[in-house]
Amino acid sequence: MKTVINLFITVGLWSFLLFLSGIGCDKKSEAPAREAYPPPPDGMVLIPAGEFEMGSNDGSDDEQPIHTVYVDAFYMDTHEVTHADFKRFVLANPQWQKSRIPKSLHTGKYLFDWDDSNNYPVGMANYPVESVCWYAAMAYAEWAGKRLPTEAEWEKAARGGLKGKKYPPGSKVDPNLVIFSDPLIFEHSTSVGSYPANGYGLFDMEGNAWEWCLDEYNPYFYSMSPARNPVAYVSPQRPSRHPLPDVNTIANLDAILNNYTAVDVKSRRVYRGGTGGSPKTRHVRLANRNGSTPAYTHYYLGFRCAKSVSPEDL
Repeated sequence: MKTVINLFITVGLWSFLLFLSGIGCDKKSEAPAREAYPPPPDGMVLIPAGEFEMGSNDGSDDEQPIHTVYVDAFYMDTHEVTHADFKRFVLANPQWQKSRIPKSLHTGKYLFDWDDSNNYPVGMANYPVESVCWYAAMAYAEWAGKRLPTEAEWEKAARGGLKGKKYPPGSKVDPNLVIFSDPLIFEHSTSVGSYPANGYGLFDMEGNAWEWCLDEYNPYFYSMSPARNPVAYVSPQRPSRHPLPDVNTIANLDAILNNYTAVDVKSRRVYRGGTGGSPKTRHVRLANRNGSTPAYTHYYLGFRCAKSVSPEDL
């Protein structure tokens, strides 16, 4: 009898040990592999890959519907391109200087506060450059080894990891966290980085200057947007109101990047983010969308750059 009892005890003990060992093995095998990225380029931060809710159901029609979008990891400039940054570009690329840019590529106010000797206003070296057309923003990004962000990348970055919020960082505009027009103290822009960064370490994603994006502006795009890496690109043969979802993905970036100077001046490109000079809170809402012709040079319109994470970076 004792022999049988000892046998049961021995078998039970071994079974228990195997069970514990199995748990350890399962946990180890199910642990997700962490993607390792090198340090981002100078002046940029890594925006991690993942899903977010894009758009709004209580804003303008072009923000609807809210839809889930997956965006691959990418790098984003921590701040908007400044006057000093842009001066280095135009000195290295004279064709984009105020006195030389073709009139067909801007609407008359290109670098409106610069003089014809490529000098910006005194004391504004670290302010966002403004009155830059989409064509010039694309050329700068190319020169810098970067590109403009897609609209989906821009909104994911602007949200800084926030979910279900209208403004940075909550349900109301906070003048301590975003430069926004005060009717009594009008200041439409300020030195970049003057206000706190968002959850990704990005400054002035809302307020300061409007920012150009890569995409064509299509007010109907959200209703047909691809779920992964969308970018609104419409070929000359395809009506802008009815793009095909399989065409409008980040895989087609080269179709825009390699031919940006040939983009129809009558088309419309996206710009986002609002400006410190806007008296309307809706302009600094995270989901707010705007679009204008690529030659448009508004007083408060600037940009920042993005950069794809290449396979070599992984």
